Amino acid sequence: MGYNTYRTLQDLNNSFISAVSEISGIGSFYMIDESEINKLKSINYPTCILEIPNSSVSNVNAAWEDYELSLFILQPEPKTVSDYGSIAYYDSAVSLFKELINKLLQQRAGDYVMQKDSIEIERLSNFGNDNNIGVRVSFILTMPSIINVAAEPTVEYPPAVTYTTNLYGYWSTLYNISRTDNTFSWNSYNTPRKHVNKINGQEIPRLVNNKLIFDNQASVSGGVVNGSDVECLKINNLSFTNESFSVFFKMYHPESHNGDDNVIFNIGAPGDSNNVQISINSDTGSGNDGFVRVKYKVDGVQDVLTLSEKQTIGDVTPLHDANSLGFFGIVNDAVNDSTRVYIGSSVYTISDHSCQHVFSYSTFYIACSVIEAFDFYFEGGTFTFSELLIYDEAVSDSNVTQIRTDLIS
Repeated sequence: MGYNTYRTLQDLNNSFISAVSEISGIGSFYMIDESEINKLKSINYPTCILEIPNSSVSNVNAAWEDYELSLFILQPEPKTVSDYGSIAYYDSAVSLFKELINKLLQQRAGDYVMQKDSIEIERLSNFGNDNNIGVRVSFILTMPSIINVAAEPTVEYPPAVTYTTNLYGYWSTLYNISRTDNTFSWNSYNTPRKHVNKINGQEIPRLVNNKLIFDNQASVSGGVVNGSDVECLKINNLSFTNESFSVFFKMYHPESHNGDDNVIFNIGAPGDSNNVQISINSDTGSGNDGFVRVKYKVDGVQDVLTLSEKQTIGDVTPLHDANSLGFFGIVNDAVNDSTRVYIGSSVYTISDHSCQHVFSYSTFYIACSVIEAFDFYFEGGTFTFSELLIYDEAVSDSNVTQIRTDLIS
């Protein structure tokens, strides 16, 4: 399946019209220049006005376009309202914006991506001929550009995954990924689309030969992270229906880097009492070079298991090959209270050990150095990966075999 779609200003206008039609609190929509607002007559308030935006293309090869949007949500300000009473109108306008943007992003299934750190809100009073009250919200919306057609398009095909039951998200570096030195955009291959973001202030992993490379790692001394240039990505609002879940990568892990835990992924949030973290330890000095560490924290109670304590797997660093990524997976089977770790063609079962917590609207971190979890800071991962799959279930061993065959063949 190739990704050759694009969106235009007309698409954007139509999408806003459709979104507004689903919100009972907004009476009308206009896409016009700000200078034209005072020329509007017989407006059905509350109204939503989108100023015709400018846009920029930071990477013509990726062909995604950043639109700088300025959106007004307005209604006439009653003459009798007090300064204190106007607060409710501002809050109402912001709530309508939140509902509107949710409707907009949902209908395009990932083709519209809002840069959440770009939102700026300005409260307005006595605005325009009708003495309106409301807000002006400025933000950046990223969407596929028509320049994608002008440039020579490339059709890319991620590995086909035949087992899709309860597939929460499938991300492939061969599909819909855009990276510059300052921006990062990556949508999942499956529907509904899920989006991977960069963490503000953190570096973006390199993208080389369709592989994401995390190669910076901080050091931690006395609970203090030394260095903030470690790459880190995140998936917001991750929710599972029960305690069981599965995560799979195609990845390569090099030899010892900083000598401590190299975090592959973490589910949870800073200060959350529930977390799951998977890491590979490459501390040659401790005599435990290359073991997998599984950490669960449920309701504030931490459970740390070094895989080699239950299974002898030897030194797993380097894990796989830099040019030919291998299979790595974790299955949290809460029903049978066990965790299965997949490394290449091998599987290691840890009995009487699983995370008994339902994650809802949590954050999935890929690597990371500055997220506080398990009452200490971890140092981030040093590894290379391409495919990422998350399932809302404990995938059976036979289906894991099929997934591995699909990804590696």
